Amino acid sequence: MNDITKETKEEKDKNIAQPKEETVQVSKTTIEAMQKTIESMKKTQDMLLSTQDKKQLALYFARNKDQLPTKMKLRMIGEKVIVGWSKMMTNDVYEVADRRWKEDQTVNVLFEDGKTEEMTYMNFVRRYTTVMCTRMGIVTDEKTGSIAYKLIRDDNAKEYIVDATFVN
Repeated sequence: MNDITKETKEEKDKNIAQPKEETVQVSKTTIEAMQKTIESMKKTQDMLLSTQDKKQLALYFARNKDQLPTKMKLRMIGEKVIVGWSKMMTNDVYEVADRRWKEDQTVNVLFEDGKTEEMTYMNFVRRYTTVMCTRMGIVTDEKTGSIAYKLIRDDNAKEYIVDATFVN
C-alpha cells in the first residue's frame, strides 16, 4: 500500500469519535413561528404555576384578558348543564377503622333551568360529564367584582353566562 491511502489507527479513531453534525435549512418564518409558540407555552406554564385554585385563575384572567383560552368545558348531568353549586351542605369526613374513611358530603347543584338537586359529592363526581364551549365574552359584576363568561356550546349553539368558578 502506498502512504496516501493508508490511514493510521489514530486517524480512524479520530473520525469515529467525532460524528458529523447534520444541518437543516429552515425558513425564517418557521423559526419565528416556533419562537412564538415557545413564548406562548412559557406564558401558559407561568400562569399555571402561579394559579393554584379557580379563584386565583379567575383573577389572573381578569388581569390578562387577552390571554384567555377560547375553548372551555361546562359540566352536565344527564341533559342539563350545571351553572353552579353551593358549598358543601354537609362535609363530614372521618376515619372509622383500619385506615378506612367515612364520607358524608352533600352538595346542592344548580341547573340551567333554575332547578336544584341535592346529592352526595361522590354521586356528583361520578355522574357529571363535560361539554365543550367557545368563550364569546367576559361579564364582570361591578359590585362584587366576580367574573362570568359568556359561552356558546359547540354542539347546539346554546348560550350561557356562567361564573368563572364553575367553568373548566
